[in-house]
Amino acid sequence: MDNFVKEYEQQLNNIRSLGIRPRLLLHTCCAPCLSGMIEELHSYFDITLYFSNPNISPGDEYEYRLSELSKLLDMLGFDDVKIASPKYMPEAFFDIAKGLEEEKEGGKRCEKCYRLRLEDSFLYAKENNFDFVTTTLSVSPYKNAGLLNEIGILLEREYGIKYLISDFKKNNGYKRSCENSKKFGLYRQDYCGCIYSKLEADNRIRIKEYDYLPEEAKKIREEVFIKEQGFLSEYDDIDNRAIHLLAFNKKEHFGTLRLFTKEDDDKTYILGRLAVKKDARGKKIGSMLVNYAVKYVKNKGGKKLILHSQLHATEFYKKLGFMEFGEIEYEEECPHIWMEKH
Repeated sequence: MDNFVKEYEQQLNNIRSLGIRPRLLLHTCCAPCLSGMIEELHSYFDITLYFSNPNISPGDEYEYRLSELSKLLDMLGFDDVKIASPKYMPEAFFDIAKGLEEEKEGGKRCEKCYRLRLEDSFLYAKENNFDFVTTTLSVSPYKNAGLLNEIGILLEREYGIKYLISDFKKNNGYKRSCENSKKFGLYRQDYCGCIYSKLEADNRIRIKEYDYLPEEAKKIREEVFIKEQGFLSEYDDIDNRAIHLLAFNKKEHFGTLRLFTKEDDDKTYILGRLAVKKDARGKKIGSMLVNYAVKYVKNKGGKKLILHSQLHATEFYKKLGFMEFGEIEYEEECPHIWMEKH
């Protein structure tokens, strides 16, 4: 059962052909995810949102996400959509998460969390005579729709209430949720809700593009090239026209590089000034930056990416698909060689 979109559409077609409007209990994790499918579901169902999310911490985060649901419904004019919210009991989540605190997002802790929230939804649906249950969770690209549907089907058999098979991220569902978040000014959190995912999100390394040399990147280059390696000439006019990439998390900045096109060939990009702070090495940050640069060049229609590597770094670049060409040259008495990747 991997074609969830087809099965979802079939269920909607059945409802349309019967000319009925079933009652749907829609487990809702947040307003941005809800915005990805609520308009379509509203055409078929009498909907009640069920905000059962004991995983969310801290308490004020829980309350804020809950309040955003009303904000979205008001903006959509869906006065007939109700919101039900059980008592906030974070201890229920911490009980099922014991021993799984170090799991990555998407692992066994998340599986138990899905089950906890969906089972609570089925219990409420059973007690209040709903016809269908489903969840907004599958809007997120980080959530496993197959696992959610598997749990939903098991609970359907146990409670005798239909589970609406879905993968709401498909058919531009995730894209729509991003667009609607901006359109309606929704609070879009950067972690799923639990304290463990927040810690993971805080430590997650991101890469951002700049069309100028940011101060953080400048400091990293000074630390690596001037203080550590002893180069004297670090900045030039190319910095003014280059794209600069910066790797960071919420706590600190780790590495940088710059990209620019050859003056006589706008299909050939030059990668340079790759620098990673000493205490951040061994975490594959350099590889992340280079791989990001490769994708950037491809997306811009570039045909070739070249770089002038310090001789000691050539093995690093070879592992990323670069090949040497030309002769060894010297920059401030440091041996370099050109490398390329098509």
